[in-house]
Amino acid sequence: MIHIYSSNLGDYIIIGDENMIVVKIRLLTTIFRKTDGRYVIYPNTLLAGRDIVNIRRSGGIWEGIEFDVDFDTPHTTITELHARVSKYASVLTHRFTSGWGTRLEPTGRPGPPDGESRIILPQN
Repeated sequence: MIHIYSSNLGDYIIIGDENMIVVKIRLLTTIFRKTDGRYVIYPNTLLAGRDIVNIRRSGGIWEGIEFDVDFDTPHTTITELHARVSKYASVLTHRFTSGWGTRLEPTGRPGPPDGESRIILPQN
């Protein structure tokens, strides 16, 4: 049997809904570390029939980070949050590219007392 493996040690991969890092590749099995720190061993025969997404080999990926902000949050607080996030993203150039930004969007959900809004931080 010839096995062509689509991952290397240290690759961040997704199998189904599991996010894992490749720790060791053996002839018959592969060991992964899950995001909660647990290790799992998959038989390579099982992996051959699964869809595997290799994030490291995927190039630039857009990812949104969303969180809710109470509707009554003062604009100055949101502006300060934006400044802090901007500073954080500018330091982590290996994680965030220049294409990132924020947008304020109403959620349409009622909240105390007049509803909520959501700040969305796209991540490349």
